Amino acid sequence: MEPDCKSMDERGYLGIEIGGTKLQIVVGDWRARIVERWRGEVDRGKGGEGICRQIAQGVEELRRGHRLDAVGVGFGGPIDVKRGRVCVSHQVRGWENFELAGWLAELTGAAVAVDNDANVAALGETLSGAGLGASPVFYITLGSGVGGGLTVDGRIYHGDVPGECEFGHVRLDRAGTTVESRCCGWAIDKRIRELEKTEPGSVLCGMMGKKVGGGDWGGVVAGGGAVACGGGEGGAGEYHVGVCPWAGGVFGGVGGGCGAGGCAASGEGVG
Repeated sequence: MEPDCKSMDERGYLGIEIGGTKLQIVVGDWRARIVERWRGEVDRGKGGEGICRQIAQGVEELRRGHRLDAVGVGFGGPIDVKRGRVCVSHQVRGWENFELAGWLAELTGAAVAVDNDANVAALGETLSGAGLGASPVFYITLGSGVGGGLTVDGRIYHGDVPGECEFGHVRLDRAGTTVESRCCGWAIDKRIRELEKTEPGSVLCGMMGKKVGGGDWGGVVAGGGAVACGGGEGGAGEYHVGVCPWAGGVFGGVGGGCGAGGCAASGEGVG
């Protein structure tokens, strides 16, 4: 039976991404087209409570011109999917055991589904992106933290709560180094800032230019990786040797271990 497009077009769906650096809220239609977007920067010092205030503000602004029938949330941390509850955030305090689905249902009056951000991204790539037609599909996200999502036969794989594919917290050595502590955006940003002191004449420091000391380093991180892969000169080479092998080795091992038919990755710099 074909959907009643006129009726479907009247429906509105809210998508919320909650990370350690940014907060995004969008209104979309049943075809998964984004109609309007709201974005905010996360202030970690204000904790989960501060982010909730931002969400309430964004929802209020978006709902003025749109109908909201359902809400989907991608949260940057372990989630108890059955209860719609946040287990913990490894980047922002104050989220422990927070009933996110219940709070949003009360705020919006709509049905709410909450999952880990990498899980829902993996599903999106499976249904309409790089993993279309493949199974299983493994998704990697490199941002404030490091996360992973897995789909099998077009459905999110949910393991034991709250671990699932949180491989960013896999230990790399006996000293306690984790994938996330080595490869996430904040870790890379910290190492580049240290590079300014130890190798001020390096390629990366040259790319920083006048942004050294508090600017937006996102492009520098990404650009440094590209330079490193191309020539491996100076500080860029150090970035490549020190970060990329860890990421490539772990991600390749995970993808191969689960027999992934498709693999997708996303990332962003943090300043």
